[in-house]
Amino acid sequence: MRQKLFQYVFLMCALSAVVSVSGCRGEKRMDPLTYRFTDSVWTNFRGPASGGTGVAADSIAPPFGLLWKVKIPGDLKAGLRSSPVADAQRVYIGSLDGHVYAFDRKSGKQAWKFQTGGSVWAPPLVADGAVYIGSEGGNFYALDAATGKVLDSFDSAQKPVIHSGAAVAGGLVFFGANDNYLYALDRKDLSRIAWHTRTDDWIESTPLVSGGAVFAGSNDGRLYKFDLETGRILWSFTTAGPVYSTPVASGGNLYFTSWDGHAYAIRAKDKKLLWKTRVDEQASGSLALKNGVLYGGTMFPDGRLFALDAKTGKMLRSFETRGGFDASPVISGDILYIGSFDDNFYAVDINNFAIKWKRPMRGTPRATCAIAGGVLYAPDLQGRLLAFAPIK
Repeated sequence: MRQKLFQYVFLMCALSAVVSVSGCRGEKRMDPLTYRFTDSVWTNFRGPASGGTGVAADSIAPPFGLLWKVKIPGDLKAGLRSSPVADAQRVYIGSLDGHVYAFDRKSGKQAWKFQTGGSVWAPPLVADGAVYIGSEGGNFYALDAATGKVLDSFDSAQKPVIHSGAAVAGGLVFFGANDNYLYALDRKDLSRIAWHTRTDDWIESTPLVSGGAVFAGSNDGRLYKFDLETGRILWSFTTAGPVYSTPVASGGNLYFTSWDGHAYAIRAKDKKLLWKTRVDEQASGSLALKNGVLYGGTMFPDGRLFALDAKTGKMLRSFETRGGFDASPVISGDILYIGSFDDNFYAVDINNFAIKWKRPMRGTPRATCAIAGGVLYAPDLQGRLLAFAPIK
C-alpha cells in the first residue's frame, strides 16, 4: 500500500511539475540572498494573533518556490511530529529522534540541536529569548534561543510524557502532561511548581491563556478553565471524546473541536453552550478564526476541511481529501494552509475552498505549519522541514 502511494505521488508530481519525492524537478528555487523577508514572527503553536486564531501577520499566497529544505537523518525515527515556531532569527522544531533543532530562518543552516532524552511531539514556545519545550523523556526545558544551552529545566520524579505545547503569562509557564496534570511553573525557577491541577486523563492539548484564565482540553473529554494564579478548576465542559485541540478565544467565547466529531462554541465565563455542530466522526486539530468564520479539518473517515459560521455554527462549505487532517489550519490573507494524511500540503482559498496550490510531500505532513518573515515553514513525518516563499 505504501509503495503504491509513493508511485501515485511520483506520477502526480511528474504530471504537475510541482515537486517530486525529493523535491520535484519543476519547482522553482528561491534565492535566500535576494528574497525580501518581513519582520513577522510565529512564536507559539497558534501564531501571533491574540486568542489563538491561527492567523498570520503576513499575507502570502501561491505560487511558491522552495527557499530551502533540511532533512533530519533517520526517516520515521526522526520524523517531525512537532510544529515549528519562528522568531526573528531562527525556526525551532522538535523531532521524534529526541532533539530540538534550531535553523537559521533565512538560509536553513542548522544553528544548534539539543537532546531531550525522549521523542519530541510538542511544539516549542519562544518567549523572552528562551525556547520552552517538553518531551517524552519527561523533562520540561527552557533553552537559550541563540545557543540551545539549557537555561533551566523541570525534572519530575514521575517523568510524565509531555506532548502538550506551552503557554506563558507573566512569571508563569503552563503545559499539560500525560500524568493528567496541567502544570504552572515559575519561569525564574522551573523547579518551583506554582500549581499543578489534575484532570481525569492525559492533557495533550496546548493550553491557551485568555481573560485571566488558562484553558486546556483533556483526553477525559472535557475542556477546562483554570484560575491562572491558583490552578483552581473554575469549570469543565464535557464532550463525548478527548479534546486535543487548543481553543480559540474571541468575543468572550471559546471555539474548539472534540474527538467526538463535533465543533463547539461555549461562553468563556460560564461554559454555556452556544452551538454544537457535527463535522465528521473524529476531529483533533485546533480551529482557525477569521472574519467571523471558523476553519478546521477532521481525521476520519472522510478527511474533511470545513468552514463554520462562528455565530451560529452553520456549515458554510467543506471538501474532502484522500486522507484526514491531524494538523491545524493556518490562515494568511485569504489562503488557508494545512497538511493532509494523503501526503499533500494544501493551500486553499477560504472564500470557496478552491485549491490554489497542492504540494506532494515525501512523508505525511501531520504537524501544523508556521508563517513568519513572509515564509511558509512546513514539516513532514520523514524528517524534512521545508521553507516556501511566494514567487512575486
